[in-house]
Amino acid sequence: MTVTATTNTKSYTGDGSTTSFPTTFAFQGTGSSAELEVIERTIATGAETTKSYTTHYTVTGGSGSTGTVVAASAPADTVQWHIRRKTTQTQTTDYTANDPFAADTHENALDRLAMVQQEQQTDIDKTTKFPDTYTGGASAALPEPSASKLLGWNSDADALENTTGRVSSVSVSNVATSSGSPGTATASFTTSSGALALGLPIGQTGMMGGVSMQYSTTTADADPGAGFIRLNNASLNSATIMYVDDSDGTTDISAWVQSWDDATSGSTKGYITIAGNPNPASPMVIFKVTGAVTDASGYTKVPVSYVAGSTSMSNNAEISVAFSPSGDSDYAGLDYTFSTTTTDSDPGTGIIRLNNGTLGSVTAIYIDDADANSADVSAYILSWDDSTNTADRGQVRVTKKSAPANYAIYKLSGASTDASGYVKLAVTHVDSNGSFADTDAVAIEFTRSGNAGSLSDPMTTRGDIIARDSSNATARLAVGSANTVLKSDGTDVSYGTVATAMIANNAVDETKLKDALVADFTEVTVAAGDSILLGDVSDSGNTKRDTVQGILDLAGGGAWALISSTDLSSAASFNFTAVDASAYDGYMMYLMNVIPANDEVFLWVRTSTNGGSSYDSGSANYSNDILGVDGSGSVHDQFSATAISLNGDKADNNARIGSAAGEDGVSGHVMIHAPHLAKLTNVTWQVNLTNANGDSGGGFFVGAGRRLSSADVDAFQVLFSGGNIESGTITVLGLKNS
Repeated sequence: MTVTATTNTKSYTGDGSTTSFPTTFAFQGTGSSAELEVIERTIATGAETTKSYTTHYTVTGGSGSTGTVVAASAPADTVQWHIRRKTTQTQTTDYTANDPFAADTHENALDRLAMVQQEQQTDIDKTTKFPDTYTGGASAALPEPSASKLLGWNSDADALENTTGRVSSVSVSNVATSSGSPGTATASFTTSSGALALGLPIGQTGMMGGVSMQYSTTTADADPGAGFIRLNNASLNSATIMYVDDSDGTTDISAWVQSWDDATSGSTKGYITIAGNPNPASPMVIFKVTGAVTDASGYTKVPVSYVAGSTSMSNNAEISVAFSPSGDSDYAGLDYTFSTTTTDSDPGTGIIRLNNGTLGSVTAIYIDDADANSADVSAYILSWDDSTNTADRGQVRVTKKSAPANYAIYKLSGASTDASGYVKLAVTHVDSNGSFADTDAVAIEFTRSGNAGSLSDPMTTRGDIIARDSSNATARLAVGSANTVLKSDGTDVSYGTVATAMIANNAVDETKLKDALVADFTEVTVAAGDSILLGDVSDSGNTKRDTVQGILDLAGGGAWALISSTDLSSAASFNFTAVDASAYDGYMMYLMNVIPANDEVFLWVRTSTNGGSSYDSGSANYSNDILGVDGSGSVHDQFSATAISLNGDKADNNARIGSAAGEDGVSGHVMIHAPHLAKLTNVTWQVNLTNANGDSGGGFFVGAGRRLSSADVDAFQVLFSGGNIESGTITVLGLKNS
């Protein structure tokens, strides 16, 4: 044979199925004696493993020809197989003297020599060597290995040596940047000294925190335009009203701006800081918010008073607007913590409890000797019954600090008891509103009644009264007979029956009229032709008569009509299937304290196009756009989901709804617009909620959602993202067809 090609290697990448790999070059031997080497290389790491004959592969062909390496199992696509010819470097040809010339044997020996030379040349080609044109006498011999050293040429450039590197010093300097432009880093190296110098860009001072807007020098009371604010005076220190657009140029910020008057701290609701952007040092001005803001058309009017800073600002100046609210004011009275326990015992330091869970049924208050600040106020509390007006010694008011609309007022109607560590007050309910939860912070106020007066008693019979007679002398007026009243003729008083002339116009209120109607008339089903009485506003309010149909005609199209009101208890969901396109153009769901059974959930709305047999719940059936305030601050959220989520999708407890005691769920309204039209069904809402952190501020959200495919929606559903609806009321109103 002859060796006409120089190729002596072949590489393949595995694919998990191929097992036969042709060599494409001739080699000596065959089978287990094949003079080949197979190396497997891991592509990701470069690790190499020499494979074994029989265990990993077998060989066919060879003996001076090409052949095939056959893998025992197909290599994966994460490795490569490199097949190398590896000719045995021995000479086994032995010529016998005077024998005929063995041409084949001689040629085979020459082939072996050629193959060995090719394989060695392949290895030589991979070594480090001087260029072909190099004429110097440098030695390429490597020094002995030395840990953590580098190879480098010595100072004479004639031999390699171990060295620690050639950078002898490093210096760093700042490179200034200009506003709005990036800085350029620099680097230089001095070969002769080994000095490396680096220049690092230093960024500009950032803008002050806040909302980026622009200032307009126009002073008119009008919408300043998207992203602008203006004042009612060009001199900042004389301005009294700030006009803020509803948008910062990209985002609706009206809810944030209109919260600037939320503080209950009197005439200072908070402070507005305006700073230059991007340079926070020029200009800067501070105003305080002095009263209630006004929601105008597309902008908000904020009453302000200049505090400090610049007195002028250029038109279209880039600014940053920040607001710091004032703290809410506290409540007068003693500080205590409310307990829902009703047991007659010491409630504990700083705690007050009632003897009945129903505020209107309370007859005793148990209040600890020490208030929530650990101050002993027992002597003060025990003085509350000192009035000699024993039936009403004074009034005790209990107010929930976080929600002052929740209160209870009782009169002190008996003597107090100094118990062990607490005082028992005998009381009678006067008025109350809302409720108290366990651990609520409350304020306790007491107003003392004056002492009872003294009067000489000339009366001898029960029911008698004292009056001055015709002689202007104090005399006894005997009690009148049954069903008589005390009346006057303008001079003297006497008992008698009520005459028509004694009844003033409008003296009979709706309660008395209701009692008369219910008690004295037969109940029937009203008909359109039935008559009703009314006050004619066009005729000085005189009483007139009209029919029920006349009232119905006034209601007409566009009026809201009550459809249903449902009290929920342990319900999986609220399903409304009474969508009636012939009667209503839209619907409003009014939510009242809808509370979840599970904690940390979202409140969802879903739609149906098959009468409520199933509700749309695909991963992107709905879009949501929400703006509001949760326990962490302002929120603006946009997302697609399996439902319309009234409180967003944030994975924390600032927005999720809580179910713990005192967390009173979700209240508000949800509007479903024209669901019967075969278009995208739009939903808008405004809700308040108590979040899962139990924050007293809860959360407030307004939003708009949409069913993302056109269809005639004929039912809708309200449910929580997990668990049942524990309690609550949902009232549905329909907007009558116009």
